[in-house]
Amino acid sequence: MKHIIIYIAFLFCGVSNIYSQDLGDLSKSEQDTVAKMYNLYSRKKEFIGKPLSTFIEEYKKHFLINFMGYSGTSPWIDPKGNSYVNNISICYHDWYIMQDRYESRMGNYIFHIEFSNPHVLYIDFSKQFPEGMSYSDKVDAISNEYLVKKISFYKSQIY
Repeated sequence: MKHIIIYIAFLFCGVSNIYSQDLGDLSKSEQDTVAKMYNLYSRKKEFIGKPLSTFIEEYKKHFLINFMGYSGTSPWIDPKGNSYVNNISICYHDWYIMQDRYESRMGNYIFHIEFSNPHVLYIDFSKQFPEGMSYSDKVDAISNEYLVKKISFYKSQIY
């Protein structure tokens, strides 16, 4: 019984910590940034089925792309055993700020965009960009090749 009470107490502390982080902890400009991102996310249906460029153009009206990550399909589902790039994640923070606890105190708000037409081999994806090319330019280079299937929006944070 004692163990159950201790477990419930720890569970309660963890849940209360999740809900204690709200926009009130942020500066006015940070609150505006987050509000614009939620607004863009609320309009996600406008971009489904359209080229990635339509979403990127709207995103760039308000934010810079300082980070881009990508991942691919499972090689187990392809008869040839290939993996294809099927999504990207973009963030306005760069990689170094994303890893810094103080600098990323408001969290890293990330858009995750899945593609409906993956066709570039995962291993060849990064080879198509010249070395030193910015993340923003990389996204621009591929934005007409892919159709948006799904847009997710989440916050990650180092605690």
